[in-house]
Amino acid sequence: MEPKVVTTPPVSADASNRTLDPNSLNPFFSHVRDQQVAIIPSFTLDCGTTLTHAPVAYKTWGALSSDKNNVILVCHAFSGSADAAEWWSPFIGPGRMLDPRRWFIVCCNALGSPYGTASPVTIDPTTKRTYGASFPRVSIRDSVRLHRHVLD
Repeated sequence: MEPKVVTTPPVSADASNRTLDPNSLNPFFSHVRDQQVAIIPSFTLDCGTTLTHAPVAYKTWGALSSDKNNVILVCHAFSGSADAAEWWSPFIGPGRMLDPRRWFIVCCNALGSPYGTASPVTIDPTTKRTYGASFPRVSIRDSVRLHRHVLD
């Protein structure tokens, strides 16, 4: 059974009517403007550890077509954020290779990165403290599977 993904609207500094405050899960979430977060209720990593209420930060540009055939997923380095337009600025924008007038561009933050996705700086819902050194070992395959839940 696939987990239900809960998403929040884009968060800005003056947003006061959020259903979930991503900053309460990760102090660095607000470092990336207008990103959203999907909460995966339960996700088992390749190492066997199950994360509960795992946040996945992501950003989108453009509009999804009715037949959903215009999606481009941009992946980033482990230390990057989901703001692909910031670090790939020559490629994303009107008239550029990744034109949001044509494409629906999605970038999910990597698992273990500090900018909004589950990582050592995220609050562990079991202990109510940051994971810190107890954050489990993650793989690239874990990030890909986690991002697939967001895309679905």
